[in-house]
Amino acid sequence: MRLMTPTGAARRVKLVAAVDSSGEVRRRRPRGSRRPDIDSPPTPRGCEWRRGEDGWSLWRCWTETDPQGGKRVKRSRYAGHLSNEAWSVLKEYEYEEFLAIISQRLRRHGKR
Repeated sequence: MRLMTPTGAARRVKLVAAVDSSGEVRRRRPRGSRRPDIDSPPTPRGCEWRRGEDGWSLWRCWTETDPQGGKRVKRSRYAGHLSNEAWSVLKEYEYEEFLAIISQRLRRHGKR
């Protein structure tokens, strides 16, 4: 399908449609990327923050190959906690400094 732009140039537009179980054609909607929580603490490499009622929990995450099925399985281990009060204080600091402190502690205690 061609559409005319305001300058008069023709532009191709790709229409994407899907047929559902009842046989009706409907337009597919583009999938949006999952945006991280804007108010979440900065995340060290290999970790993720999970929101709780009393603050944020830091989890170390990695994937392993399942020996029986051959599929990749996500594994995680609890690494620490950041309360809401502490996070409100830490917002005043620079992210690089905060990440350096967390990463240093994870390296030190991660070998247990």
